Amino acid sequence: MKTIALIALILCFTRENNIVYICDSPTAEVYHLNENCRGLKKCKGELKKITLDRAKSLKRRLCGFED
Repeated sequence: MKTIALIALILCFTRENNIVYICDSPTAEVYHLNENCRGLKKCKGELKKITLDRAKSLKRRLCGFED
């Protein structure tokens, strides 16, 4: 588990402009590193591209499905 968290952290800091994806819905709680993440398949809201800092300011956490 620590290895996955470390890899996710490294990916976050090496991504261009730290862009992540969120489902803009009232019940969404996570952000995604990939717009094709399987965690976004059930998104009923709009898919938005935002910065990692903005996602964190919205109290989002990393999706557990990141491949």
